[in-house]
Formats: sequence, structure tokens, C-alpha cells
Amino acid sequence: MNQQLTNFYEHLNTSVITTNDFTEGTLFRKREKVNQFAYCGLNPVYRKYLSFDLDYPDAGHKFEELKVPPPTIITTNRANGHAHYLYELITPVAYHQSAHQKPQQYFEAIELEMTRQLKGDLAFTHTLTKNPLHDRWTVETFPTKYHLSDFTEYFDLPEVRWVKPDAEKCEIRGRNDELFHTLRLASFN
Repeated sequence: MNQQLTNFYEHLNTSVITTNDFTEGTLFRKREKVNQFAYCGLNPVYRKYLSFDLDYPDAGHKFEELKVPPPTIITTNRANGHAHYLYELITPVAYHQSAHQKPQQYFEAIELEMTRQLKGDLAFTHTLTKNPLHDRWTVETFPTKYHLSDFTEYFDLPEVRWVKPDAEKCEIRGRNDELFHTLRLASFN
């Protein structure tokens, strides 16, 4: 197993959600058995991979044509050419209860824009991936790791503009709502 696949395996939780067929459902299994299953779940608490589902033929090397960076792992369906891309991050983004939200928002913005750039499936939940450790798929790896900021060399993130809502458009459902919206919309100078 090469370094990219070793890193992928070590990133998985000790108990991994897996399946060979989605019609049969999914089950948690020990990480040691993950190579027996075609699909596996990524670590949801420390997200070390940006994952993308490219549901179109010949997706394996589409990144070259679209002028985005090469994925760390490409897992391709031999039957139809559809692929999953995994981009390994140097620093995982924490998604536990006490984690900061700004890195999560940045991660999600990069993930959404990369999905658009790759013409990927916007409905993909990024939780289960084609398991690159299973022999059902054709797997290609690249010795690449990224910082989230590296992706902004390939595209600009849309600007987020915060719009202060009009007080007239707030639906007040009692005195607590009235107090909340009054204070929220008040300007303290």
C-alpha cells in the first residue's frame, strides 16, 4: 500500500460505516475489515479529506481539463467511468462540539466551489466514498496534500454579504420573540 492509501486508512475511525450495496443498508465495522467493502465513511469529526462525486463518464482525469489541482486519490468505477476524488488536507478541520465555526465555514465554502469547478454532484453528502482500499475500483494516487487556502489559487470564493433584515419583516410570536428581534436589530453606537 502506498503512502496516500496508508494515510487514508489511518484517517478512518476505529469503527467505520461501510457497505457493498446501498440497497442492503450500511453498518459500522472495525477499521481492519474496511478493505472488504466497496464504500466506506470518512471521519466526520476530523475532516482530513475534501471528497467529490463526479457522476459522468471519463471523470478520472477531468481535473486536468478543468484546470484544478490533482486529487490525492481518484477512485473510478470501471463500468461507467464515474469517479470520486479525495483531496488530502495537511490540517484536518474539526467538527466536534467545541470546534470553531470559521474553519468549518471555510472548509464548506471550498468544498462547494470545488464541486462546482469539477461539475460534481451537488447533492453528494461527502460522508461515504468509493473505498480506495477495495478492489472493485480503479485507484490512482498522487503525492499531494493541500492547505485549504491552496484551492483559492484556482478560483475565487464568492463574497459573503450579511444583510441586516428589516424589522417589519420579522414575525413576532410573543414577548420573547419581540425582545430578541428588538435587541438583534438595534444599533448600539
